[in-house]
Amino acid sequence: MKTFNPYSVAYFLARITREVGERWQENDLRFLDRYFPVIILTSLASIAVAASVAAQSESPTVPVAISLNSVTAISANDVWAVGNGTDSEDADNTDPAFEHWDGNQWTLVPGERTLEDQEILAGSDAVGPDDVWAVGSVGQRFMDDRQIEIQHWDGNSWSFVPADQVSINNVLDGVAAVSSNDVWAVGSKEVGGGSRDHSLIEHWDGSRWSAVRIPDPPGADFLHKVAVVSTNDVWAVGSYAPALKSQPLAMHWDGTSWSFVPVPAHPTLSSTFTDVVALASNDVWAVGSAFDPTIPSRSLTVTMHWNGRAWKRVPSPNTGRFNDDGFATVTAIAPNDIWAVGNYVDNGEKTLTEHWNGTAWSIIPAPPSFSMNDAAAVASDDVWAVGWMISSSIIQHWDDSGWSVVPSP
Repeated sequence: MKTFNPYSVAYFLARITREVGERWQENDLRFLDRYFPVIILTSLASIAVAASVAAQSESPTVPVAISLNSVTAISANDVWAVGNGTDSEDADNTDPAFEHWDGNQWTLVPGERTLEDQEILAGSDAVGPDDVWAVGSVGQRFMDDRQIEIQHWDGNSWSFVPADQVSINNVLDGVAAVSSNDVWAVGSKEVGGGSRDHSLIEHWDGSRWSAVRIPDPPGADFLHKVAVVSTNDVWAVGSYAPALKSQPLAMHWDGTSWSFVPVPAHPTLSSTFTDVVALASNDVWAVGSAFDPTIPSRSLTVTMHWNGRAWKRVPSPNTGRFNDDGFATVTAIAPNDIWAVGNYVDNGEKTLTEHWNGTAWSIIPAPPSFSMNDAAAVASDDVWAVGWMISSSIIQHWDDSGWSVVPSP
């Protein structure tokens, strides 16, 4: 049995509140008597729903046809992969998915679910075995607007944690933890109606999540992932479009505020950052792709390095001129041991894995996949990559001799 959906109530209340606000700005108070009772009743309902959710017990139902979107490695025998799959009780719905590696095998672990929503978990990170975060979004079927979903593993079970819902349409795509009371999550939000085209950053202080003030680059902007060096050294990356061509976006937290950091744009193509990994204050990598919007297959890998002073482009190989090359993720063990993972197309979708040895990037063969979405490293001979193979999840592992597919539920 699923729990009642608290996000639907929040969504309905946000819709009404926004309309009241718009009418207030227009000095049109004719409808205030109509909306005021509804807001009061909906607020009371949301409190009742929260209590109801806390009181209900969840049956251990897990989804099928899973796509894994994120992986985080705590140790060699403690790795989490999260994503989404088809509701085993209702094929029209999508539920969050949690898979765990115990050193011997991957198993599905039940998590919290809402009532009738499309739920997606996009990012994860861990402080320790009993402190793991997963972030994403939940929305009604056939509707564009989405609400943030956050779940937390306490060592025994996954449970919902309230997010700061700053808009009727907001999502989180990435999360990174410094400590139990210092966690960052990034994504995007809708501002003033229209599409979800403004960056969003939220922070966990040990007791609640709250949105923080960030720069507003020109044009549409989106943050995809975040990486931490220390409590006063955090990076968030994505893309923005000051004109017709999108460019990589980088923001930095110095312990006091977030700031926009310039990144070199591709001379001719649009480009984006999809992930970032931080080894030290002067050793940060961001990866993504550069592409021609008019020729979808003309996509190239992007790798850039922060040396403590500026972002610099670093050459990375491609499989062919029109093979739709691109990176989805990057993970690091040491300054001379870094992996970038993504996909390319050559008679079907293929896995693209490249390795940095301290001097250059090189392509390392890997089994095919439809979409590789994330990677996490435990050691030089223990690296995980997760994704999707049309109707099921795919998990690949590097053991210092080669990449291989590991059975997943």
